[in-house]
Amino acid sequence: MQRVLTTAITIIISVAMAGFGAAFDGDNQGKGGSNGSADALGCDDLSSYLLALGGVIIEHPTYTDWFIEDDSPAIDELKPAEAEDILDDGEEFIVELGDVEVPPVYTDGHEGIVALFQFFNDTIGWVVLEEGDEPDTDDLVDALDLIIAGENAAAEGCPEQVETMGGAVFMDPDTIDVDDVPDDPGDVDKNFL
Repeated sequence: MQRVLTTAITIIISVAMAGFGAAFDGDNQGKGGSNGSADALGCDDLSSYLLALGGVIIEHPTYTDWFIEDDSPAIDELKPAEAEDILDDGEEFIVELGDVEVPPVYTDGHEGIVALFQFFNDTIGWVVLEEGDEPDTDDLVDALDLIIAGENAAAEGCPEQVETMGGAVFMDPDTIDVDDVPDDPGDVDKNFL
Protein backbone atom coordinates (compact mmCIF):
# COMPACT_ATOMS: atom_id res chain seq x y z
CA MET A 1 0.00 0.00 0.00
CA GLN A 2 3.02 2.27 0.34
CA ARG A 3 3.04 5.31 -1.97
CA VAL A 4 -0.52 4.65 -3.22
CA LEU A 5 -1.69 8.03 -1.87
CA THR A 6 1.21 9.73 -3.64
CA THR A 7 0.28 8.01 -6.89
CA ALA A 8 -3.39 8.92 -6.50
CA ILE A 9 -2.62 12.60 -5.91
CA THR A 10 -0.14 12.70 -8.80
CA ILE A 11 -2.65 11.15 -11.22
CA ILE A 12 -5.42 13.51 -10.14
CA ILE A 13 -3.11 16.51 -10.62
CA SER A 14 -2.18 15.29 -14.11
CA VAL A 15 -5.82 14.78 -15.03
CA ALA A 16 -6.85 18.18 -13.69
CA MET A 17 -3.99 19.96 -15.45
CA ALA A 18 -4.92 18.28 -18.71
CA GLY A 19 -8.51 19.44 -18.23
CA PHE A 20 -9.55 15.82 -18.46
CA GLY A 21 -9.50 16.17 -22.24
CA ALA A 22 -11.18 13.33 -24.04
CA ALA A 23 -10.90 10.89 -21.15
CA PHE A 24 -14.66 11.09 -20.73
CA ASP A 25 -16.13 11.13 -24.18
CA GLY A 26 -19.80 11.02 -25.01
CA ASP A 27 -19.72 7.24 -25.38
CA ASN A 28 -19.33 6.78 -21.63
CA GLN A 29 -21.86 9.32 -20.46
CA GLY A 30 -25.08 8.04 -18.96
CA LYS A 31 -24.08 4.38 -18.65
CA GLY A 32 -24.55 3.13 -15.15
CA GLY A 33 -24.38 -0.32 -13.66
CA SER A 34 -27.14 -2.64 -12.64
CA ASN A 35 -27.88 -1.03 -9.26
CA GLY A 36 -29.61 2.19 -10.27
CA SER A 37 -29.67 4.62 -13.10
CA ALA A 38 -26.62 6.63 -14.01
CA ASP A 39 -28.59 9.81 -13.33
CA ALA A 40 -29.50 8.81 -9.77
CA LEU A 41 -25.97 7.67 -9.00
CA GLY A 42 -24.30 10.68 -10.57
CA CYS A 43 -22.14 8.63 -12.92
CA ASP A 44 -22.06 11.49 -15.43
CA ASP A 45 -20.70 13.75 -12.68
CA LEU A 46 -17.67 11.61 -11.80
CA SER A 47 -15.49 13.39 -14.37
CA SER A 48 -16.49 16.82 -13.02
CA TYR A 49 -15.84 15.57 -9.49
CA LEU A 50 -12.36 14.40 -10.42
CA LEU A 51 -11.61 17.75 -12.06
CA ALA A 52 -12.84 19.62 -8.97
CA LEU A 53 -10.80 17.37 -6.69
CA GLY A 54 -7.73 17.93 -8.85
CA GLY A 55 -8.33 21.67 -8.82
CA VAL A 56 -8.37 21.73 -5.02
CA ILE A 57 -5.18 19.66 -4.92
CA ILE A 58 -3.41 21.97 -7.38
CA GLU A 59 -4.44 25.07 -5.41
CA HIS A 60 -2.64 23.81 -2.29
CA PRO A 61 0.89 22.89 -3.31
CA THR A 62 2.44 23.43 0.11
CA TYR A 63 0.24 20.68 1.50
CA THR A 64 -0.05 18.30 -1.43
CA ASP A 65 3.56 18.61 -2.61
CA TRP A 66 4.64 17.46 0.83
CA PHE A 67 2.72 14.24 0.17
CA ILE A 68 4.01 13.58 -3.33
CA GLU A 69 7.65 14.65 -3.16
CA ASP A 70 9.89 11.70 -2.37
CA ASP A 71 12.48 13.88 -0.68
CA SER A 72 10.06 15.74 1.59
CA PRO A 73 10.56 14.99 5.27
CA ALA A 74 8.58 12.43 7.22
CA ILE A 75 6.11 13.80 9.77
CA ASP A 76 8.50 13.38 12.69
CA GLU A 77 11.29 15.07 10.69
CA LEU A 78 9.33 18.24 9.95
CA LYS A 79 10.60 21.43 11.53
CA PRO A 80 7.92 23.42 13.38
CA ALA A 81 7.90 26.20 10.76
CA GLU A 82 7.48 23.63 7.95
CA ALA A 83 4.69 21.93 9.87
CA GLU A 84 2.89 25.24 10.41
CA ASP A 85 3.06 26.07 6.69
CA ILE A 86 1.81 22.61 5.75
CA LEU A 87 -0.99 22.78 8.32
CA ASP A 88 -2.09 26.28 7.28
CA ASP A 89 -2.38 25.16 3.67
CA GLY A 90 -3.84 21.82 4.76
CA GLU A 91 -6.62 23.46 6.75
CA GLU A 92 -7.65 25.51 3.71
CA PHE A 93 -7.34 22.39 1.57
CA ILE A 94 -9.74 20.44 3.79
CA VAL A 95 -12.27 23.29 3.85
CA GLU A 96 -12.21 23.44 0.05
CA LEU A 97 -12.50 19.65 -0.19
CA GLY A 98 -15.67 19.95 1.87
CA ASP A 99 -17.08 22.36 -0.72
CA VAL A 100 -16.57 20.00 -3.69
CA GLU A 101 -19.80 18.78 -5.25
CA VAL A 102 -19.81 14.99 -4.91
CA PRO A 103 -21.79 12.54 -7.05
CA PRO A 104 -24.12 10.43 -4.87
CA VAL A 105 -22.33 7.23 -5.85
CA TYR A 106 -19.06 8.50 -4.35
CA THR A 107 -20.34 10.19 -1.17
CA ASP A 108 -18.66 7.67 1.15
CA GLY A 109 -15.40 7.86 -0.80
CA HIS A 110 -15.25 11.65 -0.60
CA GLU A 111 -16.08 11.60 3.10
CA GLY A 112 -13.16 9.20 3.51
CA ILE A 113 -10.81 11.44 1.52
CA VAL A 114 -11.64 14.42 3.73
CA ALA A 115 -11.22 12.30 6.88
CA LEU A 116 -7.91 10.91 5.59
CA PHE A 117 -6.40 14.34 5.10
CA GLN A 118 -7.87 15.57 8.39
CA PHE A 119 -6.15 12.67 10.14
CA PHE A 120 -2.82 13.71 8.61
CA ASN A 121 -3.37 17.32 9.68
CA ASP A 122 -4.16 16.22 13.22
CA THR A 123 -1.12 13.94 13.26
CA ILE A 124 1.26 16.66 12.06
CA GLY A 125 -0.09 19.06 14.69
CA TRP A 126 0.19 16.50 17.46
CA VAL A 127 3.60 15.02 16.55
CA VAL A 128 5.46 18.17 15.49
CA LEU A 129 3.73 21.05 17.24
CA GLU A 130 2.37 19.11 20.23
CA GLU A 131 -1.06 20.63 19.57
CA GLY A 132 -4.44 19.02 19.98
CA ASP A 133 -5.39 15.60 21.19
CA GLU A 134 -3.59 12.44 20.20
CA PRO A 135 -5.10 11.28 16.90
CA ASP A 136 -6.91 7.96 17.01
CA THR A 137 -5.70 5.58 14.31
CA ASP A 138 -9.21 4.08 14.28
CA ASP A 139 -10.20 7.34 12.56
CA LEU A 140 -7.67 6.57 9.83
CA VAL A 141 -9.04 3.03 9.46
CA ASP A 142 -12.56 4.48 9.23
CA ALA A 143 -11.40 6.95 6.55
CA LEU A 144 -9.83 4.19 4.50
CA ASP A 145 -12.95 2.03 4.89
CA LEU A 146 -15.05 4.91 3.54
CA ILE A 147 -12.72 5.31 0.56
CA ILE A 148 -12.98 1.57 -0.13
CA ALA A 149 -16.80 1.76 0.11
CA GLY A 150 -16.90 4.72 -2.26
CA GLU A 151 -14.58 3.08 -4.77
CA ASN A 152 -16.59 -0.15 -4.69
CA ALA A 153 -19.89 1.72 -5.08
CA ALA A 154 -18.56 3.69 -8.03
CA ALA A 155 -17.09 0.59 -9.69
CA GLU A 156 -20.36 -1.28 -9.28
CA GLY A 157 -22.71 1.56 -10.17
CA CYS A 158 -20.67 3.30 -12.86
CA PRO A 159 -18.30 0.65 -14.24
CA GLU A 160 -17.64 2.27 -17.60
CA GLN A 161 -16.86 5.68 -16.12
CA VAL A 162 -14.56 4.17 -13.49
CA GLU A 163 -12.85 2.07 -16.15
CA THR A 164 -12.21 5.25 -18.14
CA MET A 165 -10.70 6.79 -14.99
CA GLY A 166 -8.16 3.98 -14.82
CA GLY A 167 -10.14 1.67 -12.55
CA ALA A 168 -10.55 3.97 -9.55
CA VAL A 169 -11.85 7.42 -8.71
CA PHE A 170 -9.18 8.21 -6.09
CA MET A 171 -7.41 5.04 -4.97
CA ASP A 172 -7.64 1.44 -6.09
CA PRO A 173 -9.40 -0.26 -3.16
CA ASP A 174 -7.33 -3.41 -3.72
CA THR A 175 -4.21 -1.46 -2.73
CA ILE A 176 -5.64 -0.34 0.61
CA ASP A 177 -4.99 -2.65 3.54
CA VAL A 178 -6.39 -1.27 6.77
CA ASP A 179 -4.36 -3.89 8.64
CA ASP A 180 -1.26 -1.84 7.71
CA VAL A 181 -2.43 1.09 9.85
CA PRO A 182 -0.11 1.38 12.87
CA ASP A 183 -1.65 1.47 16.34
CA ASP A 184 0.46 4.46 17.41
CA PRO A 185 -0.32 7.69 15.50
CA GLY A 186 3.34 8.66 15.94
CA ASP A 187 4.19 5.75 13.65
CA VAL A 188 1.90 6.93 10.85
CA ASP A 189 3.68 8.64 8.01
CA LYS A 190 2.65 9.94 4.61
CA ASN A 191 4.42 7.04 2.92
CA PHE A 192 2.60 4.23 4.71
CA LEU A 193 -0.13 4.40 2.07
